[in-house]
Amino acid sequence: METHRHLELKRIAAAWLLSRGCLAVAPEVTAPIPRFRLDVAGYGEGRRLPDESGRRPPPQPRTVAIECKQVRSDFIRDSRARERLLKEREMLEQRCAFLEETHVRHHEPHLRESGSSLFTEMEAWDFAGSRLASYRETMERLTRVEQALYKETKFCTMARYRLADELFVMAPPGVLTRRELPRGWGLVLCPEALLRGRPRPIEDLIAMFTEAAPEEDVPGFASSPVKFRRRLIRNIAIAATREAYRGQMAPPGTVQLSLPGFGPAAGPQRVESGTHGSST
Repeated sequence: METHRHLELKRIAAAWLLSRGCLAVAPEVTAPIPRFRLDVAGYGEGRRLPDESGRRPPPQPRTVAIECKQVRSDFIRDSRARERLLKEREMLEQRCAFLEETHVRHHEPHLRESGSSLFTEMEAWDFAGSRLASYRETMERLTRVEQALYKETKFCTMARYRLADELFVMAPPGVLTRRELPRGWGLVLCPEALLRGRPRPIEDLIAMFTEAAPEEDVPGFASSPVKFRRRLIRNIAIAATREAYRGQMAPPGTVQLSLPGFGPAAGPQRVESGTHGSST
């Protein structure tokens, strides 16, 4: 059963994405790898710099995924093995990065998505498609460590295969530290004052502490492979449509407004005959 506090975190996460320029957001979005579900995901368009001819390329689609954690026990296992697991995770991540740079790129050049970036060194690589035994074995070990550390494998898989362009954990202050974050994930701190459910000015959203994942911690590439980006954008549309029509069983003459806004959702609104309900 989802708690009110976790639901409120998701609503704040959706509003935060909109405040950052996302054009579409939705809760409970299926990840590009279907066995995972994301708390909140959004889609936006990043502007590109002009090329050598002075022409500005079309906007680059960008996807963002947010996982909301209300208490520490939701996120990480607190045990005497935690420090050992963190060190083992760091070692395996370094091993993966080494294999990607020296083996996968060399032996499997077909995994590079040519044209995915203006700069060759920033082009996306589909490391999920690698068939190198040493790389897959290391990934399996990393997955087991993450499962022991975080109770689930979502974080490692989302970052390693770059299932979204940007990845964030949203949590109240004190729930986790920067070092405890999985590699490739950023952190958004949601002040307790924003979790009380009252409408707040947009400035409060923009001012929330945000720390993106360091560029050197983004494994392999800085953007999501095209196939994963397309799947996630499609899944955001599906989830947003589901959310918009969630109130279709409301009493006759009403429409359920269920928007991922800032503050509590509006209840059923009376629709006068001959008019259309709208919301902003």
